[in-house]
Amino acid sequence: MRILIRHHFVVGSLPVGGIARIVSARPVGAGGVGGRRRCGGGAVAVGVVILFQVLSTEVSNRLREYATMKALGFGNGFLYRIGVVQALLFAVMGFVPALVFSWGVYALVRALSQLTPGLVGVVLALSLAMCVVSCVMALGKVRRADPAELF
Repeated sequence: MRILIRHHFVVGSLPVGGIARIVSARPVGAGGVGGRRRCGGGAVAVGVVILFQVLSTEVSNRLREYATMKALGFGNGFLYRIGVVQALLFAVMGFVPALVFSWGVYALVRALSQLTPGLVGVVLALSLAMCVVSCVMALGKVRRADPAELF
């Protein structure tokens, strides 16, 4: 049974809290993904912000085209579907290479990882949701756009 150990840093010449202290007597890997669940929310939030920036730039670059479609009578729902499809394409195009990369990393740290099909499904679902949320945030400009003001 492995025990998690936290090493403390040395400040000047005095060790802070001793050299090592037992944090948990629970075996590594017991109880599911534990700490990985806690940091998953932060990773999704960072992903939403980054995707928002990418999609917002894309919407800004194509604002005239969106305004033209609005002027032709296409509703916000149609324009949102275009953006959601683009966001989902980003999710799939990013998920596939990330999955291949994670399998490589998993091969290196197999003893510490538990990459199950269920976890892969959760990551895919979070990736898709992250992209859709970013897309809806970025398309706020399109919803507020008045076609007459853009030309």
